[in-house]
Amino acid sequence: MSHIAPFFGQGDHLRALNADGLYIETEHGLLKDFNGGGYWTVPLGHRNHQLVSSADLGTWADLFNYETGACEAYAQALAGLVPFQKLLFGCSGSSVADAALRMVFQIARQENRQGSRILTLKRSYHGSTGLTLACSGLNYKKWTPGADKLAFVWDDEAALRRHGGDIEAALNEIPWEDICGFIFEPVRAVGGLRQVNFELLEALLEQCQQAGVVTVADEITTGVFRCGELAWSSRCGVLPDIVLLGKAITNGIFPLAVALISRSTWDRLDNSSTPVRDRYQWGETYAGHPSAVAVANRVLGYLSDPGIHVNRKSLLSILQERTPPLRSNRGVADVLLPADMLAVGIKFRNPKNAYVLERMMRERGYRLGVESNVLLVVPMFVSREMDLHDLIDGLAASLAVLDEKEVE
Repeated sequence: MSHIAPFFGQGDHLRALNADGLYIETEHGLLKDFNGGGYWTVPLGHRNHQLVSSADLGTWADLFNYETGACEAYAQALAGLVPFQKLLFGCSGSSVADAALRMVFQIARQENRQGSRILTLKRSYHGSTGLTLACSGLNYKKWTPGADKLAFVWDDEAALRRHGGDIEAALNEIPWEDICGFIFEPVRAVGGLRQVNFELLEALLEQCQQAGVVTVADEITTGVFRCGELAWSSRCGVLPDIVLLGKAITNGIFPLAVALISRSTWDRLDNSSTPVRDRYQWGETYAGHPSAVAVANRVLGYLSDPGIHVNRKSLLSILQERTPPLRSNRGVADVLLPADMLAVGIKFRNPKNAYVLERMMRERGYRLGVESNVLLVVPMFVSREMDLHDLIDGLAASLAVLDEKEVE
């Protein structure tokens, strides 16, 4: 009997004995892990030996102080890829999202703003702390008393339908006088690979900028070139005030995440009469650990290889060409393909079938993820084309068997 508590409904644990690349050895044999987003694994594999060896460069941790050479080098390298003024290290996406939300509330308090709620989109997920759960757009209110006072959950998709696609009319539903911050995922992975309407998102960011509302782009899933750029939100006309990156920045070898804070937002935080000891109320033990940051620096160098990005485009083409025909299967309601993202979701009419297919694929040696009625496939960033073809072949064959069984 295991003494390890399951989390987020993952009661059916697989005990990993070893891992190399995208292959995970369990007590039941080898699995190929194609999930690279959400709370699963990350794009480059579990044990890239070059990356692991770089961890030897970091041998100590000064608690609550990460002004080290490795940290400075990482911040400088990131600054050359995406504009920001300050970088905050954390140990997980949840922790940097929590810190970003506390920054939003701190700015609202310092500026005596009337609004004190976070605007969040329905079906979004921003982490497992009390604050991030309260500011997620999933049904976590039962775990977070007072969530309604902290967040305003807006169903953006329903609003657009109600107003016939009129973005300005849809935005008028939001109680802007109550809002001090806006947090969003460009693609809601846990919410079923739902991509935010780009025109709506740009209008939201512009409205927030005009109203002085702090914006936070949660790119834990979409960031680090999964969508072709370090941050998906960098393609927006109005850039978010804070960008969150995690998981993939160290290839999953060490816990590390970052919040990238814009110059104007940092000025709002820093230009305060509050004593310094009370001004910076964020950070956690081991954030910015030198070993983790050494690996993160190596990952950035690895991602600069043009060949990796050519491989990404090839994988994207395979997904876009080979997965849409899966819609013809009886139990499949839709095949979800977020634009220009290495991901596909198979949406079922009956949620039970998603879990049945997940188990069938596990028997074939693939570990995939399920959220509600959607089976998620998020290929590794450097997966081989033949492996992805094999995976899709397995999906097609398993769905055919599922049709024969007529699972309802």
